[in-house]
Amino acid sequence: MLGRLLKLYVAGPEHPAKVRVVRWLGRHLWPRQGVVGDVYPAERLWLHPADWIEYLMLRDGRYEPLTLDFLRANLRRGDRAIFAGVNNGLHTIVAAKAVGAAGRILACDPQPAALLRARGNIELNDVPAGSLVLVAAALGSAPDLVPMPWPPPDNPGAASFLTGGQGFIAPIFELGQLARALGAEPARLVLLDVQGYEDQVLAGLGPSLRPEIAIVEDDATFSAKAGVSRAALFDRLLRLGYSLHDVYGNPADAAGPGLPERNIYGILPGTAVRWNQPRD
Repeated sequence: MLGRLLKLYVAGPEHPAKVRVVRWLGRHLWPRQGVVGDVYPAERLWLHPADWIEYLMLRDGRYEPLTLDFLRANLRRGDRAIFAGVNNGLHTIVAAKAVGAAGRILACDPQPAALLRARGNIELNDVPAGSLVLVAAALGSAPDLVPMPWPPPDNPGAASFLTGGQGFIAPIFELGQLARALGAEPARLVLLDVQGYEDQVLAGLGPSLRPEIAIVEDDATFSAKAGVSRAALFDRLLRLGYSLHDVYGNPADAAGPGLPERNIYGILPGTAVRWNQPRD
């Protein structure tokens, strides 16, 4: 009953003090693991308002629905895909259902808390056995061992090699190296949500190993922390042979406006893609 009432309050009307009230409730009344909520498109997740993204899911019942729709439309039965940046596992769960038991999704994240959160959510959903593999590692331009800070308590998904602070040592693998070792080659799709480290991950690709579709976060704040301009990130994708688009298939370039849900869609020549249709 308490969990139901808390969810109703979060999903209710906005007011100036609402976030502060919800955070207080989260610290004092909310179950530590959170409460189970229904999230678009048809998943069930453990949600806690101390995490900003999970607060948005509690409030709106969805997070990045355009990206999720694209994944469902373009991952086929038996496909392989690689996700860097797991957070609570929503995107990888949707992808695993799309590829089925014959496919394989590698979900990479160096943060133990993210992997444990994702595991709890995988157990709540009807994910085909063997289709989703959690990998306790980061992706980069070359194998390495790198200091990784613990995530901020209010947004665990924002943890980054670039933020500094107390933490632990995390392993880094090249994307191609990981795909070959864990049976995800050839990969139909890669999704990078690595908080400014996207250019480093893409540097680990080459002409012989390029997923047909590359979905890459385009976040100016994290790019600035990484010292990589938006133009440089776009140029990296272009030099790898991708044409660049938004989620609707419109051409995208570095001089243009911000993209829906802050994602660039890189498509190799000859790749059949089902683009999202604009909603009224």
